[in-house]
Amino acid sequence: MSSRFSLFGAVAVLGTLIAACGPARQTNDAGPHDSGFACVGACNPGDGGGGDGGSGGGGGSDGGIATKTIAQVKQATFKDHVRVDGVVVTVVDYNKAGGSAACTGASPPGWYAEFWVVDPADPSSGIWVDKYCTDLPTNFQPVPGDVLTIDGYFYTSSKFDDRSGYRYEIVSQYGMVASNAAPLVITKTGTQSPPLVDVEAPTGFGNSDGGRVLANREFSGARVHVPGPLVVTDPNPVALKRVSGLAGDTVHFGFEVTGGILVDDYRTYGVTLDGGTPRCDYRAVALDGGSVAFPNGISGVWDSYTHAPCEDGGTNLSACYLHQVAGYVPGTLGAAADGGNAKYTFVLYPMDCAHDFEGATGL
Repeated sequence: MSSRFSLFGAVAVLGTLIAACGPARQTNDAGPHDSGFACVGACNPGDGGGGDGGSGGGGGSDGGIATKTIAQVKQATFKDHVRVDGVVVTVVDYNKAGGSAACTGASPPGWYAEFWVVDPADPSSGIWVDKYCTDLPTNFQPVPGDVLTIDGYFYTSSKFDDRSGYRYEIVSQYGMVASNAAPLVITKTGTQSPPLVDVEAPTGFGNSDGGRVLANREFSGARVHVPGPLVVTDPNPVALKRVSGLAGDTVHFGFEVTGGILVDDYRTYGVTLDGGTPRCDYRAVALDGGSVAFPNGISGVWDSYTHAPCEDGGTNLSACYLHQVAGYVPGTLGAAADGGNAKYTFVLYPMDCAHDFEGATGL
């Protein structure tokens, strides 16, 4: 199978992250994407303040809520009530039964889920969905290929969410109003067949200039295929370095390939979480002096990246949750309008070894 096709069956297994505990419920406090630094590609007019709130209405309405395309949602005002119909799940990043009283007390008991959906009529347009365990249906568990109607609110992930902070998302109304917050409501209406084709990246795609610019924001949330040949050009890009108080900390969250494309390898480095099966740690190969090449290119989800390190310099980001520095991109001082670091950039997230790194050499 060509690397340009999303293998929903494989991704359903490999694309579900099983973590030790569910994400903590919190107020979305990221605010608008007021990046204040350069953007390349077709940039979202809402970068500075959340759009004009006047777009939408494409495709009818239900109960007075205009049905929007994902592209229109991204032009909406933050906290807007939005509805998208017929979107397709491409990748499930997190899916786990909740253990808190709120989750276990739900009927039926609730599940957390974080996943990406795209518009099948425009697969280059995707968005992140963050379902809490009390959102409806409480026990909903997404599977790649699910066709969904989603009724929720447009916002951004918290600036304290490592990796996903500042990311455009559809969520419940929690944290946006003082009381009686409306839940996210998800309805499965079918299954996509045949699988969607990964979007082919254009020439010059993805050069983030070391995390200083928002490269090709128009593809955010979409699965893309970056054509080869590509090689690892830097196994230690500063933009993906872990910031901590650990002397000589050498941990990096990915590598850079030809064309200035940053690749976050959180799903492919080291070993699997469920038993220690080796994955495809191409960064480690490059660090050892090996030559890593991707003659067929690389596929994955193109979306935002930020690093929210622990305030005390610790390395356990789960333990210091909500005691973190607001997310930023290391090594980008001067990129923001105020002279500070860029708040976030865009990177490629490969989801597995066999499909997204198909044909790679070096292991």
